[in-house]
Amino acid sequence: MLAKQAANETKLAPHAMLVVDELGRLELLRGCGLINALAILDAGPTPQFPHAIAVVRETLLDEARRRFEPHWGKVTVIGPDDAARNLVLETARAAGGAH
Repeated sequence: MLAKQAANETKLAPHAMLVVDELGRLELLRGCGLINALAILDAGPTPQFPHAIAVVRETLLDEARRRFEPHWGKVTVIGPDDAARNLVLETARAAGGAH
């Protein structure tokens, strides 16, 4: 489903935020599981997806950084709190996605 939506960007809102829940050992260490999501993340930011949120287990943060920072730049680690919520909302507003 994710790959179909990414391939047909006309169905998505402009400047959508990509959210992938959850990348684990299968994806980050074995290269299987959510491989379509990995391919989209590995491509880095696009006009359609200038920002992304990837839920990653804490034990795999270093691996996620190694994989995605070359494409996305410095990774910001957030947790389930008000500061993270505000950062996501501010990012969405800056990208033109939320009002």
